Amino acid sequence: MTRLHVPGYVTAADSDGRTLHGLAVPWNTRGNTSAGPTLFVRGSIMVPADPSNVKLCWEHDRTEVHGHALSFLDAPPALLTTLRADETERGNAILTGAAGKMRDGLSVGVDVLDAHYVDDVLHVLSAFLREISSVGVPAWNDARAAQPSRKEIPA
Repeated sequence: MTRLHVPGYVTAADSDGRTLHGLAVPWNTRGNTSAGPTLFVRGSIMVPADPSNVKLCWEHDRTEVHGHALSFLDAPPALLTTLRADETERGNAILTGAAGKMRDGLSVGVDVLDAHYVDDVLHVLSAFLREISSVGVPAWNDARAAQPSRKEIPA
C-alpha cells in the first residue's frame, strides 16, 4: 500500500464557527504529490461513514491532531470538505493562517488501494482517506483561479 499526501486549498475560514471550507482534492487533474506526478480519478477517494474519523492535522504529523472533518461532497471538479479546528493554540493558528492566506493549503493523506501509471503519472483509482492537513503551500496552485463558491461546499 502506498501512502500519499495530496494538496488542496481552503476557500473560506470562519473563526466563530471554527470551520474551514475547502477543496481537498481536484479530480482528474495532474499534481505533484509525495509520490510524484499524480492524478485522482473522480470518486477514487473513499471517506469514512463518520466524517469525524478524518482528523485535521498539522503538516501530516499524525501526532498533531487539531480538529476533524464535518462533511465531504464529491462534486464534479473536486472532493470538497468542511473541517472543524479545535480550541487550542494550533487550532487557532490553522484558522487565522487560512483566513489570512498564509496557510490556506489543505493536503490529504490517503492510503492508495488501486492505481496504475500512464505516461509516468500515477492514476489513483481507489484510496482511503486517513487525514487532512493544514499546509502552507499546496501543489495545485493553479486551482486557485477557479475556486468553488462557499455555497457549493457542504456545511
